[in-house]
Amino acid sequence: MPDPQKQRIKSLIAEADALVVADPQQAMATAQRALALARDARDDESYGQALCSYAATLFFQSKYTEAREAYLEAQHVGRTRADQRLMARAVNGLGITSRALGEYGAAMEFFLSSLQLTQEAGDEAMRLRVLSNIGLIHSQLGDHALSLSLQLEVMASAHTLSLPLVESAAAVNAVVASHDLGDFQAALAMIDERLPVTRHQGNQLNEMLLQTYQALSLLALDRPGEAVAPATAALQQAQDLGNEDSVAQLHTTLGHAYHRLGQVLLARDHLEQATAQGQRVGQLRESRALKILSELEADQGNWQAAYTLSQRQQVVERELQEQTTQRNVQVLSAQMQLELLKREAAASRSRAAELEEHVAQRTRELQRVNDMLQHAAFHDSLTGLGNRSLFHQYLGRVMQAGTQGAGLTYAVLFLDCDRFKQINDTLGHDVGDQVLRAFAARLQATLPPGAVLARFGGDEFAVLLEQVQSPGTALAVASQISESLGTPIALAGRTFLITAGIGVVMGHNRYLKVEEVLRDADIAMYHAKARGPSQTAVFTSSMYERMLRRTVLEDELRAALNQHLLSVHYQPIVDVRTGEIASLEALARWFHPELGEVPPDTFIPVAEDAGLIIELDRQILKQACLQVRFWNAQVRPRAPVHLNVNISAVHFAHTTFAGAVMHLLEDTGFPPSLLRFEITERLLLDRSPVAQANLDALHQLGIQFHIDDFGTGYSSLSYLQEFTASTLKIDRSFIRGIDQTSRSAEMVRIILAMAKNLNMLVVAEGVQTQQQWAWLSREGCDQAQGHYFSPPAPVDTVTGLLQERFRTAHADSG
Repeated sequence: MPDPQKQRIKSLIAEADALVVADPQQAMATAQRALALARDARDDESYGQALCSYAATLFFQSKYTEAREAYLEAQHVGRTRADQRLMARAVNGLGITSRALGEYGAAMEFFLSSLQLTQEAGDEAMRLRVLSNIGLIHSQLGDHALSLSLQLEVMASAHTLSLPLVESAAAVNAVVASHDLGDFQAALAMIDERLPVTRHQGNQLNEMLLQTYQALSLLALDRPGEAVAPATAALQQAQDLGNEDSVAQLHTTLGHAYHRLGQVLLARDHLEQATAQGQRVGQLRESRALKILSELEADQGNWQAAYTLSQRQQVVERELQEQTTQRNVQVLSAQMQLELLKREAAASRSRAAELEEHVAQRTRELQRVNDMLQHAAFHDSLTGLGNRSLFHQYLGRVMQAGTQGAGLTYAVLFLDCDRFKQINDTLGHDVGDQVLRAFAARLQATLPPGAVLARFGGDEFAVLLEQVQSPGTALAVASQISESLGTPIALAGRTFLITAGIGVVMGHNRYLKVEEVLRDADIAMYHAKARGPSQTAVFTSSMYERMLRRTVLEDELRAALNQHLLSVHYQPIVDVRTGEIASLEALARWFHPELGEVPPDTFIPVAEDAGLIIELDRQILKQACLQVRFWNAQVRPRAPVHLNVNISAVHFAHTTFAGAVMHLLEDTGFPPSLLRFEITERLLLDRSPVAQANLDALHQLGIQFHIDDFGTGYSSLSYLQEFTASTLKIDRSFIRGIDQTSRSAEMVRIILAMAKNLNMLVVAEGVQTQQQWAWLSREGCDQAQGHYFSPPAPVDTVTGLLQERFRTAHADSG
């Protein structure tokens, strides 16, 4: 073929290789053009190199199976041509795709084959790349020290040979190994040294990876505030590169950091994005995000949400464990490499003894790797206990024996540590790991002979007891565990009191699957933790029925929202001095065709836990704006009433909230100056930059904020002074006792005085009697609402009430 054509193909291959990280789709199109030209020209050498470039573009788009097929074809071309350089590159690519698929034994086999080929071809740059990849496999198998040693060796050799790209890639791998080894300070020092070099090279992928591990190392050193900036920068780069796996990981990292910083809304937003992203790119990322999100909801006291997220995480973790076990327990065959070595031995008899020794060494290495994978598949690396998969096997055998008439009875105890997250957040994960190891040892020493103890992940453990004749036996073991955990654990001059909530489920022939037993043990554990620390609960069918009813109610509520079946009742807020209606509070009501009227304190928490509260609030706000606008135009044209609407704090974590409110007001024609949002004291303490921006934007529109149920939360004068609220609403629990106890009356006087000093109005909730009304009037309360004046009522009733009050006021003024 003409030399210009060959140069054109080489130029396209080089262009594809240069674009593969920054723009893999454009690189793919370029590699495909090179493939077509080489195929037409019947240039096998260029065709094989183009195949490797094309496979690399597939790999960077996470199309690992397709990439493997392209590398196999390139290997075949290299073997046909006896091109060792091409074969080395193709076999190295096969190793990289196997590693990405979690097939570490196969990956090691390919890398070792590629290493031999590069040595024979004298390709030093490729040899160093393969050595670095072998180091990564050792890191995946837990030998981080060996991995670090290999990466440092590669860096030194690449520096000597002036191979900056090879040196940069090995430096990133060395940072990963240092981090995984737990030497976070060393990782940070290496990152500080390599980041300027990487930026100068313009390697955006390596820069993103370095900043990712910078954030992870800072988090591990309990420096979450410093971790936010590199994680945010890395997230932007990952999004620019289209690297979905890194996007999921970095959303999780930012969620973890904001959680540690106490910025709950930001943490929840990132973790929810990580969960959604993880569903697309892989269960490992999804599981990690769900675990932290469950801990966040548990810390906030949202036990139902925490339970739901934990259940999802366990399903994902179980599927991940099953996939990993299926991959890792297979005996890795060396037939392909053995056949290659035999053919080479036939071609060069003088090397037969050396090759046979090489094969034997390779076989021993594969067996060692397989043994390691076998053990890792069924054991927890931190505590040495069995893991979820091994516990499944034990429990499954016990259940099977029971169904075969052996008469075996059993019980499962599910444990979750109380407040363990505080140790990780305050002292770091290294200390947390030490405590977990001591906690596991304490449990093991407490359990009776024959009991099976496993760590399910995080701070969750499970115990299997056999030959259990009654719940009393299982409760006795749970009591022994609680008593043992009541003695503090001493570590490195500190003491740690780590108790646990324990859920107990008794074996029964109704259980057909292991998952059903663990599900009920988990339900019982959540009931125990809801009671407080160091509590035990035995599963009953009513627990499951309550959980099932709540799930059914969630489905029904979702359907009701989709069909716009919720209605609005209105409760007047009255001026204490004049008795006139000043405002109407909009309250959601749900009448179910079969369940009847569902109380708000039943369906509102379900909406919050299920993520339906945003749509619920939006529908109520729109209905109320349209209705009150009608009343002000037709019934009260000269004395318009204000509208009060309860708004969940969840809205304020979304950057689009203020804009959505503005559009809704434009659509309904409702004046912002007549709208008042009732928010809880929690929002005062949990204001992220996004929440504050929403508050400021809504305040500028003219919307006022009322702090609902004041006195039951955690407000302080400093927060009230900073906040833009115009009104405090005193909780009904204080109003109930003002005419009965001096304590309640004095508390209300204090709130009235404080509000006056802050130039804020006060609304008293839950006014039931004329005596309460008169007391509030004497003490200078501005407004009140309650059954004394009117309970929440439907539209027709409120229309009549407004017409009557308007006629009375008009007659008095005339």
